[in-house]
Amino acid sequence: MKILTSLVFIASAATVFADLKGFDISQAQSTSFWSCMRNNGYNKVLIRAYFQSCGSKGGDIDPNFIKSYNAARNAGFKAPDEIDAYMFPCTGTQDNAKCKSPQSQIDQLLNMFATNNVQIHRIWFDVEPGNSQCNAWNFAKDKNLEIARQWTAALKKTGLKWGVYANGSFASLLFTLLT
Repeated sequence: MKILTSLVFIASAATVFADLKGFDISQAQSTSFWSCMRNNGYNKVLIRAYFQSCGSKGGDIDPNFIKSYNAARNAGFKAPDEIDAYMFPCTGTQDNAKCKSPQSQIDQLLNMFATNNVQIHRIWFDVEPGNSQCNAWNFAKDKNLEIARQWTAALKKTGLKWGVYANGSFASLLFTLLT
């Protein structure tokens, strides 16, 4: 029965997502880029809204987000249904910097959305180990899991739709839960 239920779910999900063609972006692009993507059938964009901000800030709003969001809207991507945002948060230790709490980082993101009248469909929580400069998720697996639970609780409090954006190898590397 479990296999049948899984197959029904997979078939249902395939039907729902069959017409979805999307991409993620973390750098500012030209107006022609956005028009090209829209004109070539892309109907979902994931824009980086928050990033680790290695150094003294402990996480910050992506300076390209508002420009990218407005360019996507101007190219015909409909808010909120066709625009998602992702956060690549500060989670590890950085040289001479401490990450802000998960709640502080989320509050900063939500305040930016409110100030700029941003409407998104879903926030994606980007989980991947960082480079040696930012040291994202650089703790033992138990500590990483504890931090992930803090993030989960903070994301749930927003009342917004959210999900985890990661590949399986990163997830199993970072959390005892998945190994």
